[in-house]
Amino acid sequence: MLSLNKNQNGEIGFSEISLSPFVHFPAASVRLHGFSYIETKRRDSVFNIDTLAVLQNVYAAINITDLIKGKINISEITLDIGKIYLIKYPDSSINLLNAFSSINIGQSNRETGDKENISDTSNKLIQSDTLKLSDELDISLEKIALKEITVEFRDLIKIEKSIIELNKLNASFHYQSDFIQSRLKAHLNLLELSLLEKFTITDKNLHIETDILFNRNNKKIEIKPSLLTFEEANFELSGSVDLANNVDFDLVIDGSDSDFSFFQLWLSDTGLENLQSGDIYFRGTVKGPANNYMPQMDFVFGLNDVNLYLPDVKASVSGLQLEGFFNSGTKNDFSGAKLQIKKLKGLLPGGHINAHFLLENFVEPRFDILWDLKTDLRGFKNVLKIQSIDSLEGEVVIYDKLKGYFDVETNEIVEEESESTIIFDSLSILIPDVIRVKCLDGEVTRNLDTLEIVDLICITEDSDFLINGSIVNLLYLILDKEKEIVANLNIKSEIFDLPQFFAFDPNVGHSFPYRITDLDMDVIAITSTTKLLEFNYNPEIQFEIRQMNATIEDLFPPITIYKGDILLAKKEERIYMDFQNFDLDVEGSFRNAKVEYISPPIGPDIVIVEVSVSDLNPGKLLLDEVDTIPQWANGSLNGFVKTELEIGLDTLDFETFNIETDELSYYTETDTFEINNLTIKASRIDYSLEEIFNPLATLSFNASIDASRFYSNHFEVEDISYEVDAREGTYSVIPEKIQFFGEEGKGMYIVSPFIEVPNYKLIYSVNQFRIDDFLKNMLTDTILTGNMDLDIDVTLSGNDQEALFSNLNGYINISGENLTLYGIDLDKVIEKYNRSQKFNLVDIGAVVISPYALILTKGSDFARLALGNIGETTTITNFISTWDMVEGKIILKDVAFSTEKNLIAGKGSIDLATDSLDVTIAVLDKNRCSVLSQTLFGTMENPQQSEIKIVGTVLAPITNLINGALGKDCEVFYDGKLEHPLKGKKK
Repeated sequence: MLSLNKNQNGEIGFSEISLSPFVHFPAASVRLHGFSYIETKRRDSVFNIDTLAVLQNVYAAINITDLIKGKINISEITLDIGKIYLIKYPDSSINLLNAFSSINIGQSNRETGDKENISDTSNKLIQSDTLKLSDELDISLEKIALKEITVEFRDLIKIEKSIIELNKLNASFHYQSDFIQSRLKAHLNLLELSLLEKFTITDKNLHIETDILFNRNNKKIEIKPSLLTFEEANFELSGSVDLANNVDFDLVIDGSDSDFSFFQLWLSDTGLENLQSGDIYFRGTVKGPANNYMPQMDFVFGLNDVNLYLPDVKASVSGLQLEGFFNSGTKNDFSGAKLQIKKLKGLLPGGHINAHFLLENFVEPRFDILWDLKTDLRGFKNVLKIQSIDSLEGEVVIYDKLKGYFDVETNEIVEEESESTIIFDSLSILIPDVIRVKCLDGEVTRNLDTLEIVDLICITEDSDFLINGSIVNLLYLILDKEKEIVANLNIKSEIFDLPQFFAFDPNVGHSFPYRITDLDMDVIAITSTTKLLEFNYNPEIQFEIRQMNATIEDLFPPITIYKGDILLAKKEERIYMDFQNFDLDVEGSFRNAKVEYISPPIGPDIVIVEVSVSDLNPGKLLLDEVDTIPQWANGSLNGFVKTELEIGLDTLDFETFNIETDELSYYTETDTFEINNLTIKASRIDYSLEEIFNPLATLSFNASIDASRFYSNHFEVEDISYEVDAREGTYSVIPEKIQFFGEEGKGMYIVSPFIEVPNYKLIYSVNQFRIDDFLKNMLTDTILTGNMDLDIDVTLSGNDQEALFSNLNGYINISGENLTLYGIDLDKVIEKYNRSQKFNLVDIGAVVISPYALILTKGSDFARLALGNIGETTTITNFISTWDMVEGKIILKDVAFSTEKNLIAGKGSIDLATDSLDVTIAVLDKNRCSVLSQTLFGTMENPQQSEIKIVGTVLAPITNLINGALGKDCEVFYDGKLEHPLKGKKK
């Protein structure tokens, strides 16, 4: 090992060495674990990181007897599991030869890409000290075995890569002073093999049996008659490569098919059994130097008198003849190449084939093509090796005559003769897991470089299409010349089953599991030859929709698309679709939409939607025609919304669903809503439409909702934040940050609006909130200030207002201390009260005892009557308002407030189910008996007030009554928590 490393530029290394007695039994084996081979030992080289081989194990068989005598005789080597990396540098040197050499091959040339004569390089390698190794070593390996080895070759000149998998390789190697001889037998899998520009062989099998002799004196490699088997086709190869003379090739290839092996490439077992006669031949030579030019390749190929019986239809392909040849010329760009099929003719079931083909100069092509074919395709599928097709039927007629050349100056095809017609008659084809075309009928004609499509009918599984239009420049795909390709089409479809049509890509069906009906679309598709020929996932195509009408079943009402652009491309190694400038009309609502759709090979699909909405009715969009649109959903939505979602693997599942909008407005008959800087981030979204159409009724998700401002006719609030947990149509809303009360509270809203009997529950509490901030947020006059506590637990259920009121249950409790009531000095008014003054206790009770009335009446209807003295105030020392709600009846359980001198209380009930009022407000004495009282009765729509009732004589001062003139035996009006402020004080 030390001797090998000393005498070469490369370096062999390993992590562990051990003895393995059984790999090459009866010989013992040395096992090198973690084997590596790098190109150079020079650590200053920019190439010292280029690894030639990384192998899990290398086993070397050693004769034990010789080892005891002090001699090392290696008879076998096994390379087990690993990779070999071969690189051709810009200077045409190869890393493997660089590693064998001890000569410093121009590093600067590799870096700059300046080419050194490859024959000179080869001579240097051959004459190097490494090859003088034979003076020191005489190596004879009877067997070299490779198992599970992958070889990767990179050409840094052409920027190409090839990958070959060595499933099994056995070889012998003899290294002597004058000769290096190797015998090789290998099974290869060509995972990726670049042959010519834009031509790559993938996933093909190759078997090689060869015997190679390298003469170190004349620098010539002799290839003895060898066998190459490509898939099932056998070739014989022999010849030589002269490394001393510009790497001069002289090879002969013979693929004459005496054993029908070539037919195995195209015919199935059934086809081979019914091949009655015929011969395929392929012969050629590769001659000339490969230094600055390409060796000239000459091949002839053809078919002789092929007769194939089609048992399914009891018909035959008979007398099939093909005669062709290929000459590469000597120029690297194939400008001198010529490919010609002189004749292709024979009888086909129901018709014939008569064709010829000529292509000269692959850079500035001149062509002469005739394709005259008529046949019934039935019966071909079972005799041909077409694994991707399960069924093929129908008739096809093709007549195409084209003669001309490609003008490089104008980048145009110049046609000297042109005539073309293609007719499909009941053509059907089934490609499993991709598409099934039940029927293809119609005619396609070509006029110069334009294909005209006339009434082409295509019926797939559950979809039908009628296509008319034209495609320009499609012919340039054959010539591989860059050209814009434009299709101008009208497409009509009664039913377009999109998930079924794209069954080959399940993500499409998962993302959009709906059929499209009554489609009528005018579209222009724009692409190019490069975009159609060079892609990994899908070709790049720009679609301009000029007009479109369609209905999406079970999702939307009819949609009219006035215009729109679609880009089909690739983004971040993913399928990418970009929908731009879509002008839509849905149920009379005009919208402009932009959509981005990314469908990765692995992971959820991503959809980003930006839409400007004008006068969109959510009820008409989301609910079925038979449903009654609720009042809250029957409105007009306007604004701009951006939505981003990830679609999961289940049809109706979303991984994430995010919404952003700067400003959104919604108008109904009774209210106006405006929201600013709304952000909704939802995850784990799922719903079902199996039993009910409305997706909101089965919706489940987790979400956060934030907004900077939310306005309606009844309130305005800023800086809000909610967490929402939805489970099958039941929504639990938790306020995280909300400023309705000026302070953050705790609670939850639980609503189930879409079940048979909708129900709603509100649990909420907030401590020490400013009542003035609350009234301001409720767009109410600020007539009361101070801190309050709130506790609410309320439930409702029912399908309409009457049912909801009848099923109202729960409680509301509000309390506070040291409040200020503006616009009146209540103690002063009560002290000086007389029958002649205009004073309503109900007004005061509505303002103070029931702040809910301030919200319902916007704080003005009552307040203007009672609170009209600017500058006057009342200090409310204690306040409590506890209401119980039972089956729609609101009971004033403990409702009272105290000033510095008075206690005012209320009792009674409000029956929402019967729309009736019976509430009494009273000024109390020290014993909490009524002194002054007034009753509110009637209905909520038409409330009535009684006259104020005074207990005692008209002439007695009211202050005497309050101080307990009536005595302790009076009827107690209020027995709640508050005491009279004068209790315990002397008169």
